[in-house]
Amino acid sequence: MVLLACSGAAMPLSLAIRTATTASDAAGQLIVGFRASRMLPNYPNEQFPSSDYWVRIGREMAGRFPSAVPGGVWIVGLYQENGTTQLSFPSSGTSYPYLSFSGSDYNEPYLTAFDQSGLKVWLQVEPGSADMETLIDLVMQRYRHHACVIGFGIDVEWYRARIYPDGQKITDNEAEKWEQRLKAVDSKYSLFLKHWDPKWMPPSYRGDIFFIDDSQQFSSIDQMITEFSAWGAEFGPNPVGFQFGYESDRVWWSPYPDPAKTIGNAILTNVANAKGLFWVDFTIATVFPVPEFGSSAMLFTTILLMLATCLLLRRRRPIRPRVDSRAWQEA
Repeated sequence: MVLLACSGAAMPLSLAIRTATTASDAAGQLIVGFRASRMLPNYPNEQFPSSDYWVRIGREMAGRFPSAVPGGVWIVGLYQENGTTQLSFPSSGTSYPYLSFSGSDYNEPYLTAFDQSGLKVWLQVEPGSADMETLIDLVMQRYRHHACVIGFGIDVEWYRARIYPDGQKITDNEAEKWEQRLKAVDSKYSLFLKHWDPKWMPPSYRGDIFFIDDSQQFSSIDQMITEFSAWGAEFGPNPVGFQFGYESDRVWWSPYPDPAKTIGNAILTNVANAKGLFWVDFTIATVFPVPEFGSSAMLFTTILLMLATCLLLRRRRPIRPRVDSRAWQEA
């Protein structure tokens, strides 16, 4: 497990308008659940959990907060290296600069289960140097038939990460263009942009964008809430969301009897426009055990994550094992 150190254009796909009667609508809803990626060292025996597990986590997380809807951030594109992003579904046969594809569709059965269970998810990519409008088209056209899908997400940390170690800052023009592209697929879809520093967000364009903060390495819950409150104020009245539960913060959240509820309630009390609460996959198997595996496997996972924490090179940069082709393999 190591830390991944942090343009080309492609011809866009033709767009088809999705009817409003089948579109998901996230406006005004509090979505509570998980951040899920196929970075396999996060899970016991490096096996990605079943759809039943993610449905259970979504429901357990949402059940802690009145009127919350279960769901999360579902990652379909992981940054590899040299500007390339790998998507977790097969290619149609067309080649695109800085994009690679998996041999199987690893999302379809999970999204079908989420449809049936009432979960709501954004489909997120770590874009690298790939053309963003092409990514939006490829992902959203493939999965637009799923009722669980409520939008598309961009982890800005990985936007042109080959050149910019913390990602390239988003301009107003880019944010507006990407949102328009997404809403051409379905006007009710929500675009989220994610980073830990507000300066990486568009300076003034807001549209209907959902802004997610993934900061970590806080000294206490008080420091976390101070920063999250500032994030909410910066982007209000737009909805904002937060990822939490990082290994680097375990020292202060682990003593809480119910850390997800404690942190979530603190956020909702202090951030009026908070509309997303997501426990991260880096520790999710230790807080919400995967039933297929015993405590020894989860202990081993915890030890690996703690070792990774010791290797952190800069504040607030997410803990990540290097990604390789195993990330998309079914166990």
